[in-house]
Amino acid sequence: MDKKRERIKWAPRIRPQLIKRLYESDALGFQDDELCNDVGFRLFLRCQTIIMVSREEFYRQFSPAFEYKQKILLIDRLIHSFHWSLKENLPARSAANNLIEGDHDQVVEFLDKLAGLDNESKESWRETIQQMMHRRKGK
Repeated sequence: MDKKRERIKWAPRIRPQLIKRLYESDALGFQDDELCNDVGFRLFLRCQTIIMVSREEFYRQFSPAFEYKQKILLIDRLIHSFHWSLKENLPARSAANNLIEGDHDQVVEFLDKLAGLDNESKESWRETIQQMMHRRKGK
């Protein structure tokens, strides 16, 4: 069989601006179902190509037929999740880096700005990110 045909054709990573627009409209109380479906479907397609090497809850659960609130919670859970180190049982990498355009540092910075968490949750998220970054850099 031709090796070129055996290669995975990866769906593109999603542009951060689309996610930002979705989160901003949601924060203003506007449920833009069309934008939510667009973001969700782009993430769905990207997960579809990733599913061969890992299992993503989002891929099994997302459907454009769901209510807006269900869809945005699935999107939020996916982009704020982490790959875990089986050896150390600690977060090793942001899963969003596989989904959103940009290098790892740019994606983490984008997510930090995007997060509308309460101060305690945001601080906990930042501590997790900081610990992960230190381990990634061998510190």
